[in-house]
Amino acid sequence: MVREPKDISHKLICGFDIGLTGDRSILTMMRGLKSVGLKQYPRIEDPMALAQLVKVDLENMNASAVYGDELGIGSGVVWKLKELDINSIGVKVSESPIDFGDDPIGMEGLAQLKFNNLRSQIHWMYRMALNPKNEYAISIPDDEGLKEEILATTYRTNKKVIQLDPKEIIKKKINRSPDKFD
Repeated sequence: MVREPKDISHKLICGFDIGLTGDRSILTMMRGLKSVGLKQYPRIEDPMALAQLVKVDLENMNASAVYGDELGIGSGVVWKLKELDINSIGVKVSESPIDFGDDPIGMEGLAQLKFNNLRSQIHWMYRMALNPKNEYAISIPDDEGLKEEILATTYRTNKKVIQLDPKEIIKKKINRSPDKFD
């Protein structure tokens, strides 16, 4: 679905899913609530070489910041980008979810929900932001792989805590890693 979301920011912010051990590395670009693209990098085993490629792209795009998975192999890329003077922010999705206190814009009801970790919370927020009834709904690129990954992502509750199903379950559903939605 193509729609023009509200323009709440002109800064380009990126998310980076780092996959050095067989998974793909994907850079997602957002300008405000509009996704402006996905870039897939070749499989590179050297985190420093990958950081150099990403640095060039971020500078060419004039990106304000990049958020990358700081756990495991991703930490090397996140820290190398910092050394290269890129505004690189590490994210540890296995840690506790964010306590917003109040609901963020466009996320009515979020503060009352409980999540087992940050990964579940981020995916749930993305789910809320895709709701066309949401005044602050986001747009996503017309990418069949991304759509397949979003639709394959499921949740469960355990003692009223929302938990994203493990990545392995999604991999079995689509016969590959969900790198674009991760």
